[in-house]
Amino acid sequence: METRIQEFGRNRIAAVNLRFKGKFSGTTHLVFPTDTASALLTTIIGEESTDLDIDSIRAGTLCEVGNVVLNGVMGTIANLLKLRFEFSVPAYREEIAENLFGTNITDSKNSILLARTRFVIEKIDTEGYIVLFLEVEALHELLEAIPVLPMK
Repeated sequence: METRIQEFGRNRIAAVNLRFKGKFSGTTHLVFPTDTASALLTTIIGEESTDLDIDSIRAGTLCEVGNVVLNGVMGTIANLLKLRFEFSVPAYREEIAENLFGTNITDSKNSILLARTRFVIEKIDTEGYIVLFLEVEALHELLEAIPVLPMK
């Protein structure tokens, strides 16, 4: 994971994080470049804004988008494992990756599941990541629950 984090370099990235707890706990992040965050915001609100309050509009709007995506991902995992999770309120941040993920990267008690994904929304087509920080035991449980499909 540290190698993947280094791919982001020292550039700021946009992320929505959602904490969850239940039989196991963790944090999931939806991560994408900040220029994608700007383009997404413009697409959603329909215009570029120069309003002084754009930071709160940006954070609120992108937080809701991330909340929908992350709840969909975590809801699927919960259904697959027949579990229930309690979710915190999602938070939007723009940081360099090292500051965003902090000690989650190096904590030996955590397992990290990283999925590269593609977002296509109207005229925006970009790649991003879904990063899931889990306790080590939880990752083993998740991997055991995923059905193995035959290769064709």
